[in-house]
Amino acid sequence: MTLLAAAIALTGACGSVGDPGASVSASESPSSSVATIGTAEAQRLGRTFVAFALEPSPALLAGVPFAPEVQLGLRDAIDKTVPRAKLADKASWRIDREEFAAMVGPFDATATLRQFAGIHTEIDPFTIGIGDYPHCNNRQTFRAPEVAGLARVTIQPRDGMTDSCISWFSVDLFVDHGGEIAAVTMDHGEP
Repeated sequence: MTLLAAAIALTGACGSVGDPGASVSASESPSSSVATIGTAEAQRLGRTFVAFALEPSPALLAGVPFAPEVQLGLRDAIDKTVPRAKLADKASWRIDREEFAAMVGPFDATATLRQFAGIHTEIDPFTIGIGDYPHCNNRQTFRAPEVAGLARVTIQPRDGMTDSCISWFSVDLFVDHGGEIAAVTMDHGEP
């Protein structure tokens, strides 16, 4: 797991291993009320977050530009707010919902990334994107009202690494005008 975290951190702005640059979509439309983020910064932020998610620790937390308080949620709802200082504690990421997207809870965006990386150890299994995206079953993409004006950086399984919509997921980082991650949400595919 440490080797995978190091490989992910090293890919940084270069894109994903074996597919440089192909994983980044076009930036969100610039507007004075909507935060934006560039491709290189999105790659760096996404890779830094993945490295932290794989091995949460105070040392790795220090390298992730989280806002003083971070909202956590599922799809289009914010479930809780966690102080930045508590994000190195794995229990802080737990969302206690009984069910979501035809799955039984609790839910945890960092645990989802760890589990997926643990299954796919041979290469970097994630792709980083910017902006809204089509859901795996072509439903509309959702946003919680609280993150409407924030830039979205997505972390999803690389093409071909899931066998159906049921195993697809997205971990979304919502970045404010100051470049800090103000919210993290997760979505799952479903039948």
